[in-house]
Amino acid sequence: MQAAPFDLYNDPLLPGIHAIEASAGTGKTYTLAQLLVRLVVEKAIPIDQILVVTFTRAAAAELRERIHRRLTEVELALHTPLDDPSIVPDDPFSLWLARLDPNAARDRLRRAKGLLDLAPITTIDAFAMQVAQEEGFALGISPAATLLEDEARFDRPLIDALWQRSAVLPQLLQDAVVARYPTPDKLASDFRRLGPNARFASPPDWQTLWEAHEALHAEWPPARLRALGELSEELLCKINARSRGKVERELIAPLRAGELPIFRDATGGVLTYLEGTALPKKVPFETAFSPENRAHAVAEWRALDAALRATPPLDAVVEAWFAAQFHRWQEWRAEELVRNDRFTFDSLKRRLADRLTQTPHPPICTRLQERFAACLIDEFQDTDPDQWRVFRTIFTQSHHRLFLIGDPKQAIYGFRGANLETYFTAIDTAHHRHTLTTNYRSHPTLISGFNQLFANDANPFLDSRCVAHEIAAGRSPDALGFRLGATEMTRIRVVAVENGGDSSAEALRRAELWCLAADIVTTLETGWLWETENGARRERPVRPGDIAVLTPTNDNALAVQEALRAAGVPSVLTSRTSVWLSDTAAELIRLLEVIRNPARLPQLRALLLGPFFQWSVAQLEADEAVATIVQALEAAQRTWQREGVLAALLALFSQCGIWGTLARLPDGERRVADARHLIELLQEEASSRGRTPEALLSWARARHHGGGGTDDAQLRLERDDDAVTIVTMHSAKGLEYPIVFLYNAWRKQRSASTPLALPLPDGTRASFTEADKARYKTLAEQEARRLFYVACTRAQRHLTLYWPQRSRADNNPLDQLVGNRRSQLEASSAFYFETRVPPTHLARWQHSEDPVTLQPPAEPPHERITQGARQRTSFTALARAVTPDERETPWSRWLDEATDPFAASNVESDSSGICDPLPAGTAFGIFVHEWLETIDFTDPDWSCLEPLWLRRGLSGPIPEAALRTRLAATLAADLGGFTLQEVPRHATFREHPFLFAVDAIDLDALNALLSRLDPGWRPLPTRDTLRGYVTGVIDLIVHHKDRYSIIDYKTNRLARYDAQTLAQAVAHHRYTLQALLYTVAVDRLLARFQPGYDPHRHLGPVHYLFIRGTVAGTSHGIHTFAFPPPLLDEARRILGVAAAAYR
Repeated sequence: MQAAPFDLYNDPLLPGIHAIEASAGTGKTYTLAQLLVRLVVEKAIPIDQILVVTFTRAAAAELRERIHRRLTEVELALHTPLDDPSIVPDDPFSLWLARLDPNAARDRLRRAKGLLDLAPITTIDAFAMQVAQEEGFALGISPAATLLEDEARFDRPLIDALWQRSAVLPQLLQDAVVARYPTPDKLASDFRRLGPNARFASPPDWQTLWEAHEALHAEWPPARLRALGELSEELLCKINARSRGKVERELIAPLRAGELPIFRDATGGVLTYLEGTALPKKVPFETAFSPENRAHAVAEWRALDAALRATPPLDAVVEAWFAAQFHRWQEWRAEELVRNDRFTFDSLKRRLADRLTQTPHPPICTRLQERFAACLIDEFQDTDPDQWRVFRTIFTQSHHRLFLIGDPKQAIYGFRGANLETYFTAIDTAHHRHTLTTNYRSHPTLISGFNQLFANDANPFLDSRCVAHEIAAGRSPDALGFRLGATEMTRIRVVAVENGGDSSAEALRRAELWCLAADIVTTLETGWLWETENGARRERPVRPGDIAVLTPTNDNALAVQEALRAAGVPSVLTSRTSVWLSDTAAELIRLLEVIRNPARLPQLRALLLGPFFQWSVAQLEADEAVATIVQALEAAQRTWQREGVLAALLALFSQCGIWGTLARLPDGERRVADARHLIELLQEEASSRGRTPEALLSWARARHHGGGGTDDAQLRLERDDDAVTIVTMHSAKGLEYPIVFLYNAWRKQRSASTPLALPLPDGTRASFTEADKARYKTLAEQEARRLFYVACTRAQRHLTLYWPQRSRADNNPLDQLVGNRRSQLEASSAFYFETRVPPTHLARWQHSEDPVTLQPPAEPPHERITQGARQRTSFTALARAVTPDERETPWSRWLDEATDPFAASNVESDSSGICDPLPAGTAFGIFVHEWLETIDFTDPDWSCLEPLWLRRGLSGPIPEAALRTRLAATLAADLGGFTLQEVPRHATFREHPFLFAVDAIDLDALNALLSRLDPGWRPLPTRDTLRGYVTGVIDLIVHHKDRYSIIDYKTNRLARYDAQTLAQAVAHHRYTLQALLYTVAVDRLLARFQPGYDPHRHLGPVHYLFIRGTVAGTSHGIHTFAFPPPLLDEARRILGVAAAAYR
C-alpha cells in the first residue's frame, strides 16, 4: 500500500491500524498530541482509554506535558470568537475547530485534562510492569516476584559453570575453545551481545562434528603428516614468490611438525589453491614433484585434500559448542528466574506476549481489549518483536484504533534491541498508511539540499523499503537567517579536507579537527543569526550555544573538545549515555567499596592511584599519609551508617580535596558534574528505598554493569554557561541546533564480531556463517546511511560536512550519495563546496567577555583528619605506641610477621628437624592467610595454591611440596583435643571483624594486668586516656564441642619454634594484648548470640599457630593463652567496657 500525505485535521480516524511515517523535523510529537485530542473530542474516547507508548521515561514525561499543552490550547481556542483577529480563517486548525460542537468539545477537553494524571502515557517496560502488577496471577507471576536489577551478576555463575565445562573437552578442542573464549567474561560478553532471546537456526551437534575430527586425526597421524611434509619440500620450491610465504606458513610448516594444515580458502580446498593460484600456470601440480616421489606425493595430497574437504574446520566445532552452551544458558536462565521469583523487562514482555497470543485468547487478553479503545506508539521504528506481538493482539477488535508513528530512516538503535524488520512487518499489516510531508525545523534551502541528497537518490539507504519522500518547507526563509560576514550561508557546506602528502588516518583526523576548530572560531567571530518578524529584521551575533558538533563516538567528542579548548572556545559534552557507564561511576563504586572495608589493601592502593586521589607509587609507601586516608575512610563509614551516603561522601570529598583533584584533570568539569550527579542518585535511591550501605553498593554495581538504569541517570551538562554543544550522532536524535558541524561521519566500519546477531521479523537469529557476515555488513552500511541522515537533519540554519579526500568510498556515505552528481550539487544553491588545507596553528577565539572556567581550589594541606573526641584504636596501634592520628596502615596487620627480630639469619632446622625453604615477607603472610580463609579444612583444595601464589606476586616458582607439607601440618596440629582438619566449614567464623566501644582505656592499669600475665611484658607508653572504639579482625573462630576457640595464624620466620622461643616472640610483639582484646571481643559476641552463655563452658583459649613450626599431631609451634572469667572482668573494667554493653 502506498503511503499518502497525512492531513492531520481532516483525514478520518477510522478504526484499524494506521502507519504514519514522520520524517525528521515534520512535527511528530505535535501530530501525536493532536491525534489524541481528536480522539478525545471527535470520537468521545476517554483519555484513560487511550494508551500512549514511547521508549524512555523522559520522552513519556515530555509527551504528557505536550498533550496537556495541546488540550489547553484547543480549549482556549474554542473560547475564542471566530472573528477574533488572532484567528486565521483558512488555517486548517481554524477550519477544524469550526466543525466541532463547541460545548461538547469543551466538556470532553475539561474531563481529559482532569484525568490526565491517570492517563496511560508510559513506556513499554512500564506498561508491562503495570500489567504484571494487576494481572500477575494470569501471567503466572508470583506477588513476591521482583525485578532483576543486576543481570550481569545474576548470569555470572551460570556462565562460569558453562565455561568450566570446557575443562572436560578433548584436549585439542579444549585448546581451541579456550583460545576463542579465554575467560568466562568473554563468553558472557558474546552471550549478552546476542541477548537472551536470540536463537541459532538448527545448529549442528558439536559432538558429531568432533567425531569427524577424531576420524580425520586417526586417518592422518603425525608420522603420515610429517612424511608428506618431507615429500613437499620440492613442491615449495616451485611455488611462485607471491604465494610462497602463505604456503610455507599454512601448509608445509604444520606438516613438518606432524600437524594438519591450518589452511582454509574460501574459493576451494588446498589443491584448488595450489593448482590455480600458488603454482605458475606452466607448472602442473603433478610435475612439482620428482618422478620417484610423484605418484605417492600426488596421491597423498589428493587424499589429504579430500579428507579436509569432508571434515568441518575446527572453528566450526567451536562454534557449534558455543551454540549449545548459549542454548543451555537460555534454559538455565529461565529456570533460575522462576526459581528465584525474579524477572527482567525482556522476560516480562516475552511472558506477556506469549500469554496474550495463546489460542484461544485468555481472559487477560479480553480484559485489556475492553480496557483500551486506542493506542498511539511513538518512535515505532525502535520496536521489537515482543512489543509488536503484545499490541497487535490487544488492538484487534473492530472498534480499536492503533497508530504506529515512526520513521525507518531514523532507525539507529539496533544495538539496543530495536528491530527494523519487525517495523516493516508491522507496517505491512496497516489498513491506512500516511506520511508527514512538511518540515518545520530547517531553513527551506537546507530542506532542498536534504531532498537532493536523499529523496533524489535511487536507493539512498540501500534498502528499497526505506524511502525518502520529497519534503516541503514549513517555515519562511526570513525566519531562519544566517550569514558569515556579508555572505549568506543558510546552506549545506561541504569541506574537502586536504592534508598534503600525509594520508595516514591520524593525520587526516588531526587535519579535520583543526579545520573544524578554525571554522568554529570564524563562525563565532563573523557569524550572525537573523530573522524577520512583522517586516522588521533582527540580527544578533552567533554565540557558542548556537553551535553543535556531532560525532560518531564519545572518543571523537572528547577529541573535538580538546581541539576547541586549544582554540579558546567553551564547549560542553552532551550525551544520553547513562552516568553509571562513566569512568567516574566506576571510581565512585571503588570508593564506596573501600569505605565499607578500608583494610583491603589492593582496593585501597587502586583507589589512591586513581583519579580521586592521583597519588604516585612513591606516596603509597608513606605509612602516615596512608593511615590518614584510612582514618578519613573509616569516618566516612560511620557517617554513612549514621547520616547517610550523601553526608558521608560530601564530607570525605571536602576533607580529602577530591573536588579540586578531579577539577584539575583535563576533563575535570565532566568528572565533577558526573560525581555530583552520582552522589545525588545514590542518596535518592538510599532514601526512597531505605537501602542499607551494602544493598546500596549492590544497586550501584548493578547500574554500572547492567547498562546504566533509568532516564534520570543520563549524563548532565558539565557547565550551563554559553558553550558549543558536542554530542554523538546517536544522542542527537530528536534534537535540533541552529548551526551543525558534522565531524568524522565516515569512520571505518569495524569488522563484524561473531557470533552475529541478525534481526528477523520475529526475533534475532544468531549466526557464524559467511553468508550472514555479508548480510551483516550490508545491515551495518544501511545503518550508517540512516545515522548520517539523522545527523544532517538536526541542522536548522546551516550544516557543515567534512569530506576527507583520501577516505575510502565504501566507508563514506557522502561519497556514495554524491557519486556522479557532484557537478549537479555544486550548481545547486543549497550546497557550497570548498577545499580546505588545515591551518598550521590554531588561532584562539577573541571573546570580549572572559570565558567562564572552573577554577580548582588550592591544593589542600595534607592534614591529619581527626574524628573528634572519640577515637578508633586497635591492637597494632596500641602495641606500636602510635597516637590515634598515627594509626596503622592496611599493611600493619602483617608487618610484625615480615620484620621479626627472632627470625633466623638463614634457612636452618630447629630441634624438631623442620627445614624452612619458604619465603619471608608480608606478601607470603597474606598468601597464607588468604588460602586458609578460602579452603574447606576437611577437604583442602591444593590446586588453588599456585594461582594464589601468582596473584600475590610472590617471586620465583612456587615451592609446592614444601607448602603442602607446612600447611598440612598446620591443619593436623593438636589444638587441645582437636585439629583444624576435623572442623567443618559451618563451624568456623573466618576473618571475623569486631568493633566495641570503650569509655576509657586506663593504660597504667592495663600494663599492670599484662605484666602479671606475661613476665616479659614490655609496658605500653603512658598517654592521655583513650576513649572511643577498639577494632580488629580475628583470623578464625572455631566452634568445637560447645567451645569457641580463637585462632591466629603467624608466618613469622623464627630460628626455632620450641616453647621458649615462641614465648620470647610473643612477648616482643605484645601478642598477649592482642589475645586479650580478641578474647574480650569474642566474649561480647557470645554474650549476645549464644543461648545460656557461660564463659567457663563456652569461651575457649587463644591459639597462635606459627605456620612454619607446626607438627602434625602435636602442639609444637603453637602458643596458647587462656583467660579465666575473673580476669576478663578486670580487663573489661580497665578497657572501660560498660557492663550494660557487655551483658
